[in-house]
Amino acid sequence: GVSTLITYGIDLVRCELLDDASIKAFNNSSQSDPLPARPTLFLELSSVTEMALQEQVDLVQEILSGSDEDDDQAAQDWQIATREQERMELWKARHGLYYSALQSRPGSSIG
Repeated sequence: GVSTLITYGIDLVRCELLDDASIKAFNNSSQSDPLPARPTLFLELSSVTEMALQEQVDLVQEILSGSDEDDDQAAQDWQIATREQERMELWKARHGLYYSALQSRPGSSIG
């Protein structure tokens, strides 16, 4: 998992895991395209060059895809953003999670 990425020297800028309940709350409160309601790992990588970044992305995919077809913790699909607008769209679920969680619990309020 993530510790393996660090061992391989992947330059992780951000790494956050949202459980399926968090993704469901986001989907219910968002007007964005819904995400699959399963645990979702968000990673942001950094590199000096685009070629080095692509090498890191390839290595991350190799590590997190797993080698066992029955591995239920292996990554199931990938969404990769290289432009700022795409990156912001991918991270929208994480950034809006607080408000999504409040909306999913009747009687909750800010503050």
